[in-house]
Amino acid sequence: MAELEAKRRDFCPVRINLNEGDVLTDLDFFRKVLSAIIMAAFAAGAFGGRKGAAFFHYLELTASGEVKDVEQIPFVSAILIAQALRAGNKLLNVPDEIVTDDLITISAEVKKPIILLIDECNVLKNNRIILEKLRNIFMNLPGYMLMFAATEDFFPIMDDVFSPIMRQFKRIDIGPFKGDDDVRQCVQRPLERFALTPRDIRTLASSSFIKEVEALSARKPYEIQLICHELFRRCQEGKAKRFSLNLTTIEGIQAELARGQNVNDRSVIKSARKLRANFLQALEALCGGTEELSVSDSWRLEYLLHGETRWKQEQFVQISEELETLGLIVIDGHSTRFCGDQFDRVYLKYIARSKNTRVTLAELPVENYIFTLFALVAPDIEAMIPIGGITTESGAQDIAPTIDLLAGKPVPTDYETTPLLENMLTSILYQGPGKAVRLIELQFKSDMAQGQAWYIWREPEHLAGLKKIRRRFDDLTARGLEVGFEINIQSWDIVVPTAKAAADTIQLLGDEHLSTRVANEFMDMVTHYYVTHKDGTRAKEFAEAAFSLQQSRLHQNANNVGYLYIGDGNYKEARLWLQAALQYADEDAIQLHWYNSGVLHALVGDIPAARFDFLRAKDSKGTSAACLYQLTINEQGELDKFEVLDPLDVTPFVDKAISVLNGFGAIGAGGQMANLH
Repeated sequence: MAELEAKRRDFCPVRINLNEGDVLTDLDFFRKVLSAIIMAAFAAGAFGGRKGAAFFHYLELTASGEVKDVEQIPFVSAILIAQALRAGNKLLNVPDEIVTDDLITISAEVKKPIILLIDECNVLKNNRIILEKLRNIFMNLPGYMLMFAATEDFFPIMDDVFSPIMRQFKRIDIGPFKGDDDVRQCVQRPLERFALTPRDIRTLASSSFIKEVEALSARKPYEIQLICHELFRRCQEGKAKRFSLNLTTIEGIQAELARGQNVNDRSVIKSARKLRANFLQALEALCGGTEELSVSDSWRLEYLLHGETRWKQEQFVQISEELETLGLIVIDGHSTRFCGDQFDRVYLKYIARSKNTRVTLAELPVENYIFTLFALVAPDIEAMIPIGGITTESGAQDIAPTIDLLAGKPVPTDYETTPLLENMLTSILYQGPGKAVRLIELQFKSDMAQGQAWYIWREPEHLAGLKKIRRRFDDLTARGLEVGFEINIQSWDIVVPTAKAAADTIQLLGDEHLSTRVANEFMDMVTHYYVTHKDGTRAKEFAEAAFSLQQSRLHQNANNVGYLYIGDGNYKEARLWLQAALQYADEDAIQLHWYNSGVLHALVGDIPAARFDFLRAKDSKGTSAACLYQLTINEQGELDKFEVLDPLDVTPFVDKAISVLNGFGAIGAGGQMANLH
């Protein structure tokens, strides 16, 4: 997303993935960094681009260390590095001023800001001198921006070298995924690289499996990838036909986690393995969400949500004491802390899952933990969706202006955007324009926290469901009075706006960041409506609304929008979207992009361009598709198309398209073909 946003803002992005070998010497590091910047400059058309003489002379220099024509290589640092390597001098320190001069030359030629996206920066801890050199070069260098990606333990040395860090960098903490759609993409995207059809991917990783993974991993990307890697390996070995979290697969994941660890020496894990499921449930209730509550306060929350359906208070206190005796928790006045380290926390989740229960050990602040509990008020009622919440120490938020906005009323001059507006929009727009949904607000107040939580009920006309929800909230309110929680429930019926109306409302607010986030959500809805619901009309509405918000077509789903416009016959708009798709695409998806571009060129009569695109597609890495247009010649002897769903491999369709163009040329040579208009 950072690279996409950089392109949208007309930056030249340079992606650099570091490894330990890159920071052994000054030469190793700056050889990689400068090469990445220079290649990005060529890709952007600078210095004659990738077809110019400078590009091929630079390639020859890096391969041989020889300078054939110094006039064709404007990078002094590249010449120094190549000749040092040729001489075996790996200890060369490229002078700062030479690197700076080359960077200024590149920036002037590229004619746009250059952003370095540097990943795996933890390895820089091993060579502080490189960090200091980066500081000295880039601190006052115009036209460049640095983005470092690393884990928490990298920042102390960053703060030391770039002190004060907050004056020179903005820190962005990236935690678990925020939404279930991110989890779905994390599961499914790697599978697309194996030429699986969307139907096969849905069979392999079903929606119910994705929900299980979301709950088990707490939406943490690393754990999602670990789970899927183990399950895919089992499928490859013929041990399973689809992804499933059962006892056998959980044990496999535990074994993968334990690799390199002597788990038998870990007292917390040894004790946890012996626990019955109800003890693990109690561990979750005591410190699964937060470690900032006493046992008595944890019981209050347990009773608020579940009453005495799982334990009575005396049993709960007794189990907490036994867990402390086993060395799993420490009860200390106003807190209940888990005794294990980070590895124990992760491993314990899978022990719990193998016993058909759940332990998260999320270490949340009390307020956030209470919100997660309220989100689970009705997990068995699919039509009710939690959409967010806030703490309200200074008083409850008045959401009437937000509801008025969604109803199309004028924007108040003093209106301040909040996450609620965005969450409401992205929740209700999946329903359908003109449909009624109900917004439910839960206000709570206690000595622990006070705040508001909101839900969307998607079926307000479902009377039986409404009665069930009302009973659930009535019971919650009654139990709240017993444990010091004051709870009030309100609701409003909202008519879902059209995508255009929603976009118009967002534009009136004048919040660029909100516009970008909503536009990205709209682009995801394009794929949702066309692929899942076969509703091209609604998909196109969201594409148009997304463009109106961002005025940019650079998005990972741009190819899908171009495909929509091909089907609609709007070839001019299709060309603009497909050009953006080709600019954004990575090698795993670009074959389909070239193919669609070729189909479009063929349909408008530009046969040489179509042939060029199909040949590029043929040379690209194979991929699958949810759908594509197969090129054909109709009864009138004209180039035409028809849709094919879930093609396993795009390559045969590329070959067929080339064959059709050859046949079309033969018809044209025989004089049987009229000109295309």
